[in-house]
Amino acid sequence: MPIARVGTRHQVVIPKAVFSKLGLAPGDYVEVSVRNNQAVLTRKKFVDNFPITDEAIGPKTRASIRRGLKDIKAGKVHGPFKNAKELISDLHRKVARAK
Repeated sequence: MPIARVGTRHQVVIPKAVFSKLGLAPGDYVEVSVRNNQAVLTRKKFVDNFPITDEAIGPKTRASIRRGLKDIKAGKVHGPFKNAKELISDLHRKVARAK
């Protein structure tokens, strides 16, 4: 059984065998919980992986997503913005120009 040591800053290096078995990659997140006096690591993702099927989202939504991705590839995007205030200012400028 692989063993890990706790460092001075509470850091633990996950042994390679466990890292691979969990399917982890550098930068991934893990949830750390305690069960029966044992630390348990669970791989976490902030966005659920689910198949995007017509049944899940509907054909109209799928078509909208396709159009949006085409626009992004074509460079029809704005920004980047440093914060929400910058984004809102840009929107106000564009509305004023359109009037």
